[in-house]
Amino acid sequence: MGKRENIDKTILESNKDDKTVLESPEEDKTRLIEDDKTMLVGESQEIELKGKPLYFAWLVGIDGPHKGIDIRIIKEKTMIGKASTNDIIIPDPYISSVHAAIYFEKDKFVVDDLKSSNGTYLNEKRIEREVLKDNDIIKFGKLNYKFKCIRKVAK
Repeated sequence: MGKRENIDKTILESNKDDKTVLESPEEDKTRLIEDDKTMLVGESQEIELKGKPLYFAWLVGIDGPHKGIDIRIIKEKTMIGKASTNDIIIPDPYISSVHAAIYFEKDKFVVDDLKSSNGTYLNEKRIEREVLKDNDIIKFGKLNYKFKCIRKVAK
């Protein structure tokens, strides 16, 4: 938890049998979300998609301590704040201990402000709960992150 992960170590590709191969570092386990099922993937596995969507999401730090860093969203509920118990730890005075959460529900990613002192903003609008889409800008306190999402559907 709270560990920065190197997105460059993840390779996602499809082979001729319409399977998706995800390779990740040996010590890392990555959660893949496929419709209502969550699959835990180890070092390297093949997953048959069978017509169901597969989602990969991450935040890209625009400023602050995570500037230029990709942070993968690997859980159905990702907690964000400055407390060490969060999944994404942002050490900044404008961030609440438990500031916000990103959820994956009903084939969508959603961001929730958890009654933080300095608010959560989506594309410059203060929000309580909103659905995320690729390239949205999320602001936690005074720090900006770009939300990225890839959706893959097998043929």
